[in-house]
Amino acid sequence: MIPNNLSALAGNAAIHRQLTQGHLSHAYIISGPPGSGRHTLANLIAQMLVCSAPEGQRPCGHCTNCKKAAAHIHPDIISVPALMENGKRLNPARAREYHSDAYIAPNEAGRKVYLFEQAGELSEAVQNVLLKLIEEGPPYAAFLLVVEHSGQLLPTVCSRCEELKLTPVSQEETLAFLSQRYPNRAPEELQRAAAQCGGILGRAVEELEHGPAESEGLPLAVEFCTALANRKETELAAFMAQNEKHSREELIAMGHQCRVLLHSALLLSVGQPAQSGEPVCKALSGLPQRALLQLDSLMNEAIDRLEGVAGSGHLLGWLAVSCAEILNEI
Repeated sequence: MIPNNLSALAGNAAIHRQLTQGHLSHAYIISGPPGSGRHTLANLIAQMLVCSAPEGQRPCGHCTNCKKAAAHIHPDIISVPALMENGKRLNPARAREYHSDAYIAPNEAGRKVYLFEQAGELSEAVQNVLLKLIEEGPPYAAFLLVVEHSGQLLPTVCSRCEELKLTPVSQEETLAFLSQRYPNRAPEELQRAAAQCGGILGRAVEELEHGPAESEGLPLAVEFCTALANRKETELAAFMAQNEKHSREELIAMGHQCRVLLHSALLLSVGQPAQSGEPVCKALSGLPQRALLQLDSLMNEAIDRLEGVAGSGHLLGWLAVSCAEILNEI
């Protein structure tokens, strides 16, 4: 059985079942927001693939292959960077070298694993080289592609892989994880981190270890949700115009925090405790539940677009208009 690793699998029962039942695939896309445990899960699967224990008992954590994989020194787990040491992106010629390398038998394990930890940064030309390798590679070769969103990859690549999509965990699971990891921290600290992280364990860990960061998007989310609660198109338009300067990553973080605030408003609207203690949640709870659900769905779509190819300026304009349409229907 897989060890209980909450950083990767908490709240992701479907992924847990998929990995513990049947044979592992030779190609996985591992997707999810930053801090959701994508890299932890990728390394766990790599360890499973090289483990020498019987199927169903992998990773055992005791064999030489497991120990080397856990220490990131296994010769048959090859990490392929999207950016080379000279700062240039991986090019097709270099990618074809990995193609040739794949046909050299594994050194120690029964499988040879290629781990692309920034697969979303790979060019279309490189992805096409990778596609050929996934389709025609030797049976012992396996491929793990880590991305924020599968839309960053070519549809042809996606069609040849199984996707493991990590989703936010519940607040109860987050609090249990934090309590186990930080037994000496005050309960109120852990509760605040669990409430504010939006179900992304990495964000909770970051806050507890380094303090809350402005770049995590909460201040922007509060400002945006205040405009929603006020139901004023002019405030929404002004917010979008003033925040086009923010990076894609900052806007994605804002989107995730907006969803936490909207979820909290929904909970308040049905008399349940909120995930977030931000005062704007109370104001948002005055909106109809139907509107809150539509706004949450819209924000989720905005995050998906930002994680894909949408430009932030164009995206913010679309978001302002779409939010206004929902508010005008109230």
